[in-house]
Amino acid sequence: IMYKVHLLSKFDLDFFEESDKNKLWMLNTLLIDVKIPIIKLVERVSILHYFIDAKFKNYQNFLMNTLEFYVPVAQLLGIYNLKNNLEDLCFRYDRNYDEASVIVHKARERYKEIIESIKDKFEKSDLDFKDDIEFKLNRKSNYDIFTKYNKINKKISNTDENDFKISGFCSVKCLTKTKQECYGMLYFIHQFSYQFGSFCDYISDFQGDEYRAIHTNVFINSNLIDFRICTNEMDNINYYGITYNWYNKPNLQDKLIKNYVFYKELEQLIGRETSTDILRKFKSDIINKRVDVNEYYNSDKQKKLK
Repeated sequence: IMYKVHLLSKFDLDFFEESDKNKLWMLNTLLIDVKIPIIKLVERVSILHYFIDAKFKNYQNFLMNTLEFYVPVAQLLGIYNLKNNLEDLCFRYDRNYDEASVIVHKARERYKEIIESIKDKFEKSDLDFKDDIEFKLNRKSNYDIFTKYNKINKKISNTDENDFKISGFCSVKCLTKTKQECYGMLYFIHQFSYQFGSFCDYISDFQGDEYRAIHTNVFINSNLIDFRICTNEMDNINYYGITYNWYNKPNLQDKLIKNYVFYKELEQLIGRETSTDILRKFKSDIINKRVDVNEYYNSDKQKKLK
């Protein structure tokens, strides 16, 4: 415990100033003890919750640094729970947040209707693992939708129910008990009209972290629906990343070294660069290549298909 307190004490107390020293120490502690940067990410969520109704000193720099540095760190660690929280808390300061929330809510309600129609067809199928499957709405953060699709303004002004398209706002998770059932579900889903080039198998095709799921898009009731198929165990790891089974696997550092490809890149970066270049290289060589991509169509295979 004292060792972790010592590591935490090296951060500047005035985190609102957003010094490069804190960012550099975040990267260093990823190599020393991953629990320290995770604690700092949780601390940032708490700060944003506390100051949500009062714009504090240097809040714009605080938000910018959160989105440009701390969110990518959370994503690299696969902690999508923290990533989504940080993004949406920052987005609450944006004038578009309330309007976007209304449209996102509208899309989610439409998705729920579609999930019911999928369940109905699934129950009528001849698959022998019906009792093992759970369909859930996979909610993306409002900020994620706003930035990556960049169509929210058009959708905000669109009040015509007939023209409203829900593609991109959410996805449907199909949770199974076994890996084999994931591929059985893929067979069932592809009985709908399949969108060519949308299929990605992140269960068999290693992506450099612990994320595991099959992605595919099909057309249902004239809407393009994004499906994520995985086991319940995979889903928990996908959402909580390296923090999943925190207590059952106390040595998270070994897990980070073994399963996260970016770790080796970061280790080499810190070993060869001066302090002034580390942050710049971290953004250009790691964040831009591994995080700042369209996660919905980010497969090299799909790029070749287009």
